Amino acid sequence: MTTAQDVVKVATGEIGFGETTGNNVTKYGTWYYGVQDAWCAMFVSYVFYKAGMPLNIDTPKGFAYCPSGVAWFKSNEPWTWIENNSTPKVGDIVFYDWYPGTSQSDAWHVGIVVAISGSGQVTSIEGNYGPYPATVARQMHRTNNIYGYARPPYNDVSTTGDMPLALVWPGRYFTLTSPNMQGGDILQWQQKMIEKGYTLGDTGPSGKGDDGEFGPLSSKAGKEFQRQNGLKEDGIIGPDTWSKLFQTVP
Repeated sequence: MTTAQDVVKVATGEIGFGETTGNNVTKYGTWYYGVQDAWCAMFVSYVFYKAGMPLNIDTPKGFAYCPSGVAWFKSNEPWTWIENNSTPKVGDIVFYDWYPGTSQSDAWHVGIVVAISGSGQVTSIEGNYGPYPATVARQMHRTNNIYGYARPPYNDVSTTGDMPLALVWPGRYFTLTSPNMQGGDILQWQQKMIEKGYTLGDTGPSGKGDDGEFGPLSSKAGKEFQRQNGLKEDGIIGPDTWSKLFQTVP
């Protein structure tokens, strides 16, 4: 059976992928019967399909329109629809409302919950957020922008609270190679390091090294993090360093 960890692991592996030759042109639209349009729902559908839990909503592959997804989740057990005033769990499908309390209030965006903050924020892995070229990324949103949650019928008990992303360590060690290692998992690690206050260079969208490439500056920052946290200072990002980074409260 599919677990929350399975879903988050697939989603994590997609970080960094996104729009290619034009706005809303993605591999997720190609996968979803060649539909090149707003793709946040197609991304979520893709992740659940690859994790072994297809969302048979509008098509056997899932859904491409947030309100139709909401309508399905509200009426299909054993899925559970949860209103926005409840606490999410890791692995939930979260729908966002950019205009709460107005005539435009609706489910405008969707992602997969990966962390919950006590400061009224939720972090999800999502696509199609931001200007072109938008990519799959970890994004933090305030809970007052949440429309509701769809809770999957997972066959596990480890989806409560702030489940650490260490459970979805990507399974490979980041180390200096020639050419440099690259990937969405490296980008995720870089984004978290930057969130913690580390600078890994001046590349990437933030200008702080979030380029998805594990080069000398990423290794140097990794050593600094290891030294500050009592880990072996070798600049190699393995399960212990990954776990410490993602489990440490900012």
